[in-house]
Amino acid sequence: MGYSVESQDLKSKHSFDVIIIGGGAIGSAIAYLLSAYDIEIAVIEKEPDAACGTSGRNSAVVHAGFNNRVGSLMAKLCVKGNKEFENLAKTLDVPYKKTGKLVVGYNNEDKEIIKRLIDVGEKNGCVGLRLIGKDEIQSLEPQISAQWAMLSPNTAIINPFTYNIHLAEAAVKNGITYLLNHEVDSIENNNGSFTIYTKGGHFTCKVLINAAGLFSDKISAMAGDDRYKIYPCRGEYYLLDKIPCDFLKRPVYPVPRPGVGGLGVHLTPTTDGNLLIGPSAEYIKEREDVATTAQVLKQLEFEAKELMPTLDMSMVIGAYAGIRTKLVAKGEENYGDFIIEESPLVKNLIHLIGIESPGLTASMPIAKMVLDIVQSRIQLRKKADFVEGYKGIISFNELTDTEKSKFIKENPDYGEVICRCETVTKAQIKAAIENPLGAKSIRSIKNRVRSTMGRCNGGYCLPHIIRILHDEYGMDYQDICLRHAGDLPYPGCLKIARNYNFHRKTGICVHLSEENLPTQDIMTKAYFDIVIIGAGPAGLSAAKRACEKGAKRILLLERNAQAGGILQQCIHDGFGLERFSESLTGPEYAYRFFSVLDNPSVTFMPNAMVLQINPDLTVKYSDADGLHEVLAGAVILAVGCRERTRGAIKIAGTRPAGVFTAGVVQRLINIDNVNVGTRAVILGSGDVGLIMARRLTLEGVKVECVLEKLPYCSGLARNVRQCLDEFGIPLYLSETVIEIIGEQHLTAVKSAKVDENGEVIEGTEKIIPCDTLVLSVGLIPENELAKACGIILDPKIGGAKVNSYYMTSVKGIFSCGNGLHVHDLVDKVSTEAEKAADGAMLFLEKPQKVCEDTGYITNLVTDGNVKAKNYDETFILCTSCPKGCLLKPVTKNGKIEIIGASCPRGIEFGLSELKNPKRFLTTTIRLNGGNYPLVSIRSAKPVPRDDIAPLVNKLRDIELSMPLKCGETKILAGVEMIITGYAF
Repeated sequence: MGYSVESQDLKSKHSFDVIIIGGGAIGSAIAYLLSAYDIEIAVIEKEPDAACGTSGRNSAVVHAGFNNRVGSLMAKLCVKGNKEFENLAKTLDVPYKKTGKLVVGYNNEDKEIIKRLIDVGEKNGCVGLRLIGKDEIQSLEPQISAQWAMLSPNTAIINPFTYNIHLAEAAVKNGITYLLNHEVDSIENNNGSFTIYTKGGHFTCKVLINAAGLFSDKISAMAGDDRYKIYPCRGEYYLLDKIPCDFLKRPVYPVPRPGVGGLGVHLTPTTDGNLLIGPSAEYIKEREDVATTAQVLKQLEFEAKELMPTLDMSMVIGAYAGIRTKLVAKGEENYGDFIIEESPLVKNLIHLIGIESPGLTASMPIAKMVLDIVQSRIQLRKKADFVEGYKGIISFNELTDTEKSKFIKENPDYGEVICRCETVTKAQIKAAIENPLGAKSIRSIKNRVRSTMGRCNGGYCLPHIIRILHDEYGMDYQDICLRHAGDLPYPGCLKIARNYNFHRKTGICVHLSEENLPTQDIMTKAYFDIVIIGAGPAGLSAAKRACEKGAKRILLLERNAQAGGILQQCIHDGFGLERFSESLTGPEYAYRFFSVLDNPSVTFMPNAMVLQINPDLTVKYSDADGLHEVLAGAVILAVGCRERTRGAIKIAGTRPAGVFTAGVVQRLINIDNVNVGTRAVILGSGDVGLIMARRLTLEGVKVECVLEKLPYCSGLARNVRQCLDEFGIPLYLSETVIEIIGEQHLTAVKSAKVDENGEVIEGTEKIIPCDTLVLSVGLIPENELAKACGIILDPKIGGAKVNSYYMTSVKGIFSCGNGLHVHDLVDKVSTEAEKAADGAMLFLEKPQKVCEDTGYITNLVTDGNVKAKNYDETFILCTSCPKGCLLKPVTKNGKIEIIGASCPRGIEFGLSELKNPKRFLTTTIRLNGGNYPLVSIRSAKPVPRDDIAPLVNKLRDIELSMPLKCGETKILAGVEMIITGYAF
């Protein structure tokens, strides 16, 4: 067993036979080959893990070799690597798909270029290349409308992260030392041996292998050979969400254009089902400038749609850039071939210079060339205990049902899904944390198991991963980083540094009887009248109504540890005005429905992740007890929605810590006790963003402004008044963020005014310093389960098409709440969920009647409250009920009267606003002995508006202890407060 810098004391380990500088795919391939021999070897890597540079920022294509100059080293090694890669991928347990590739053209000139490519490829040793026409192109890729194409049958795609990491980890297991976070400062040449000075110490070796990629010329110069110069060339990419298998089966490239270099912007499916657009090609000055740019991203979209006109760019979930290591400057006609040789100037210095594409494909043949050179300098003797290959982390999502059941039974952590988008379990997360290299960053975990890589960009799983690192691995919050040491996920810190335990199961009303107990044997299906997926406000309301209608067997599945959904973190008031004629907080509103969980007809299963719904109304889910499959009389989807992320709205720039969606910030502050920063900009005037502007201010964060791309505020008028106006937070309309600035942490954003078409107005750009960007830019109904089941979606609302009974296009499956369409008021969610439950119950009794209604509801979009675009700030906005009346004080006979009110409460509110404005105080307070560090509270009565900030400060010094219950009152800081939380 080898060791890495994170896992072994290296004070006595300074001298090696061979040192490799660079832990990318090339350096790690060399390390893996050399690990078969009985010599001392170290890999020095400046990053905290393998695959952090160019090796993890590419198109992930195993090239065939038809685009390299005949006779070049690139061509020879690429063709050889292509032939060997399938077996290599099997040996190293790396995802690999031989998809083939199309290089497409649109006219006779393109056809001639394709013929030349085939000729070059055949001379290089490629086999199977052939010219095909429009009909065959259409049969292979129906979305591509080219006239001509070259089919390259031996092109493949791989997972580049897994490939690089498995090489490195296999090398470590065979005795190689990986020195992570050891950037080289200088090299001393000692007449055939070397001393390498790094930021983590100095090390000596007999043979030095320079596999430093972008910095290979600098390493060469440090060692005494300054003949080389690298010209960095940046390529930007778009990453699209997972798509159906038949959308694009193979990479599609345009014919290469003279003077562009490479094969241009192309479309490439990944082994995980995503789609890549890119790369661009732009020479830059800074070698590590991996920022994306608005101009290039716009060009990527244009060129991608030339290849595939039907491409849906709303599926974009991210953008990134990689740097090519070019030996030829922009505009030069010379060909930059691989340089793999022992330096003619410095003995025992082995160069790998200019290893750009197809370097990944050629990595193992390159490593074998280096092995031959090393053998000429050092006597190599095979190890008796060398272990060939590597076995990676098990992908739960790829297991059969029988295997899933087996793994969960052996390790319950396989039943707890941490990353919803990629279906990554806690067991996989822990395996990634316990990797042989000892890397512990969020990126290290992501690159091994894909957590945080999905459509929500880690909005759900990131806090859970951080909790695992803290609670189960003892890492201090200030030591947990995104990519590099000190690169904290949250630029702020814990408001109160304290430990707390998160339990898999809670004590909230789980009713299981012998007759409806879900079985671990998925071949034996338990039956339920209704299965409801999601225990947020929609799911709870539907369950309550179904019970009232006489349902006897209801299964309520919730992927979180407790019921309530998003309402758990919505500690502000304003809920229930329409339904209960009271101003409740989110947790209080949810708690009004918790009586249904005490009903013996309801089986509530928390921490249950639904994996599949079938048209025959079977529902498959996993939890810590196993994999279960139940049969339903009817299914109600109450799955809620997710937030649009930075990737979805295509903001260019760097990718530092400090960029959050509003809902994530809300959770971090209100539940996880994390203050995200000190100086914030909020993009988007959605209601959660407005509410968090106030919440951040009360927590001591300076909110610089709220920016809104539209010419009006998209949130409710009451929230503009209470969250912005009353705290002096400016709202700038027709303005948006166009660039994110910062390396490790966000330091500023660049904003600009936009015209009526949303296009940036040149000359209006400005820099706004901040360490936190909060995105409140819209919600998207969660419908991945619905899509997989074949349910027809309505592009207008984002959710399923439903009839008047709220049944979808699949008989017996109903949809409601924010999973159907986004609502302004939770009261409307409950009403709609009750209608869906009515429809489901009727379906159980009279299925034909429900199915005969084949029309679709077309007026589902709700506008439940006064929008800010109708708000006149010269009036008093009444917030005592959802009507949001605009009140105007007038003086009659020396007496002030309120006009415009539709009820006595409005008149009372208007007079109070003039004399002594009052608001409910909602905040959190420290909790000792609970599963979470905080519990939400609110004042029993409105308090003077000017007293709120001082009261919040006083409450920070108070801590409550268990036991507590929702609705309990306490006198805190001299004010009667109500406990509104329930997830203790």
